[in-house]
Amino acid sequence: MANILCYVELSNGEATPSSLEVLGQARRLGTTLGATVFATLAMSEAPGYGDDDLITKIAAGGADKIVLVVSQTLGEHGAAPWDAEGGALSLAWDSCQPALTLVPATCAGRELGARAAARVGAAYLHEAFVEVRDGELLIGEGAGEHARMFGNELDFPVVVTVPPGRYAAAAGDEEAEVEVVQGTLTVRFVEERAARRDAPLQARLGVPASMPDLALPPALRDAERAVIENTAVLIELETGKGPLRIALGPGAAQLPRADFAAEGAPAELLSRMFADRTVPRG
Repeated sequence: MANILCYVELSNGEATPSSLEVLGQARRLGTTLGATVFATLAMSEAPGYGDDDLITKIAAGGADKIVLVVSQTLGEHGAAPWDAEGGALSLAWDSCQPALTLVPATCAGRELGARAAARVGAAYLHEAFVEVRDGELLIGEGAGEHARMFGNELDFPVVVTVPPGRYAAAAGDEEAEVEVVQGTLTVRFVEERAARRDAPLQARLGVPASMPDLALPPALRDAERAVIENTAVLIELETGKGPLRIALGPGAAQLPRADFAAEGAPAELLSRMFADRTVPRG
């Protein structure tokens, strides 16, 4: 395995504990499998440098190389995770072309991981385990007969989210190569690779009882609708790779069956996501 990429989520300018846990497991995988561990983080301005600075902590946490994306647009108030940091994750992915990408399974991480996988056509596993057993890589999602497993050599990219508390953080060398990328990131909603198909768009739309008159964008006005008991809209899109479940709204993070979630006003999010889509009639 050549490269492993970790997304480092920040809170008040510090790496979150779940990010350091993911990075620690990536370090253990990289050491065993001979892979280079990349860590990427996005900030509105570069951090200071000192004995206890953010970059030093990430290096000590297991990173061989750090891709630091600096853009003032990342500090815009109210931006959704993909709007704010999706471009940064995309830049890092394009830079190192990882075989394996690890993202913390937080509300933001679930959206970033799922959309990053869709962007590059990678396999996506939610709340997975990633380990080396008997000298071989083992990646799995779920348990028992319903588990989805990948193992040994990967001939396609894989993106996984890792739940908090599954692995321990690491402590080691405080030296890492740092690449600083500066500029303006403009991320817009686009039709991603996993959702492209020749047939008309098909969807099931779950609408909470509290939103019976939700105005739908043109692409979903003929969608099959079902009421769900939550403050979120759940959309299940039929794609060329199977169903893609998107949760939008204040209660999006509480819908465990969603592939990714975005918090905010459902009507606004729906209109932005499907503004340029039409559904052929026939």
